[in-house]
Amino acid sequence: MIRIAAFVLGIVGIGLFSVSIPVGWSQEKQASPAVVKEDETLDFAESRPILNVRTALYMFGSGGALQAALVRVVAADQALLWDSWHLDIDRVLPLRVDLLHHIKDGTAVPNMADRVPFSERPAHEQAYVLLFSQALRFASMTPMEVFARDAAETGPVQMRNLTNGPGAMNYRGKPMTIRGRLKRLTQHEAPVRLKPDLAFVYEGWVLGHARQSKPWGVVFTDLPSWLEVKEELNEEVSFHGYFLQNVRYKIRGGFEDYPLLVGRTIIREKKVESSKSDEGYSQSILVSIYVGMACTVIFLFLMAMMFWGADRRVESRLKTWQEQRQLESLESVAPPESPPLARPVNPQPPPDDDAQRRRF
Repeated sequence: MIRIAAFVLGIVGIGLFSVSIPVGWSQEKQASPAVVKEDETLDFAESRPILNVRTALYMFGSGGALQAALVRVVAADQALLWDSWHLDIDRVLPLRVDLLHHIKDGTAVPNMADRVPFSERPAHEQAYVLLFSQALRFASMTPMEVFARDAAETGPVQMRNLTNGPGAMNYRGKPMTIRGRLKRLTQHEAPVRLKPDLAFVYEGWVLGHARQSKPWGVVFTDLPSWLEVKEELNEEVSFHGYFLQNVRYKIRGGFEDYPLLVGRTIIREKKVESSKSDEGYSQSILVSIYVGMACTVIFLFLMAMMFWGADRRVESRLKTWQEQRQLESLESVAPPESPPLARPVNPQPPPDDDAQRRRF
């Protein structure tokens, strides 16, 4: 019964499939720079019921192995009702490749409030608007474990892989995982083409762990219960999402580019201490540094005094030893003989006169 219903549904949906899928592809053959007209059937073709029907056609109609591997459809009892078809996603749904080639890095987010007709906008702005809506739609339908698994297959990605050279083209549209600290979170109305399924989307800035790192821009559809919209946050988080482009924004009098990711929700890794505790921790580190420097100076001063005292004692001993050597050298040398001041007196008595006379 289910196969018969699927066959009938496939015949009926061939026209719908042929109308919804080529939207935008046929526009490339035209001379107009427009990627796809805003008033065409893209919203209806990407609504949840039609996505379920298209997935069923992939599974039972075309029989393609790729489509069957990407999406699995489990039919309910009432197979003819669109809402009774349950869409069980086993892989992250791919974004439109024809639009990914039109994305231009280093450009600002298109301002949709300037009343410029959609068909008159540049091709990269049209592609961004359509891909942004499609990524939000697909992300809201994809389980987080599927996002995490496919992002792990993409591998670890650093910001320099996306902002330097042609690296952005290699990762555009692929799921990836980032980690860091969520510093800010704002709430915006969802794009018109996503209503009423989505009322709001949330934009956050995630700062990496590297020093002087640029923020990652993340946009998601499901706000977790532990998180609230605030201008100042400090939460350790991880995020799985599609990489769209490097968006340019104005900061500190200049312009910077940051990678923009679109996903379903943001995951809390661990609780981070408040900024006040961080300031107290920084102050304690500074105090420890100053105390260490003071102790080092005192230690060096004491060592210098000790060495100076030892030098003085050695000098005193050397001086004493030199004086003793000089005294010893003076004692060992005999004093020189000096001439007599007067002729010595003869102690013998003068000769007798009688003896002298007898001698002669």
